[in-house]
Amino acid sequence: MVRIFAASSADGPEAAVELPAETLDWAMLDQSAGLRGGSGNVDLLGTLTGLYAESSAADLARVRRLVAEERWPEAARTVHNLKGSSATLGLVRVAAVCAVLEEAARGERPREAAPLILCLEKEIERAQEALAGALRQRRGQV
Repeated sequence: MVRIFAASSADGPEAAVELPAETLDWAMLDQSAGLRGGSGNVDLLGTLTGLYAESSAADLARVRRLVAEERWPEAARTVHNLKGSSATLGLVRVAAVCAVLEEAARGERPREAAPLILCLEKEIERAQEALAGALRQRRGQV
């Protein structure tokens, strides 16, 4: 686990997140794409990767807007959904940031939410790179 601080102020950290060391849990990804044991549908992994790229970008934009508008219940639901889709694909770091951001949204804590959104953006970028690498690797095995 890696502990990061999304931002800090004179009063101390505004948000802290415990993140797994790895961006991607390969076993979870393989299970979601039906690739356990080296067999399965690599095209499904490609489809899931593309869908995640689109949906995570849309969810991130929506969360930004909802937090700016202080629409906390909707922000929490959107982050909750992103957490679920990320966890399903084994994107454990994104899911971890989402869990903390979801709690900040439920508690209507903008000082925590704002830096966590920036952290989430970075983790989504890393996750998309990891998924693209996983897809390249799995295509090379088939």
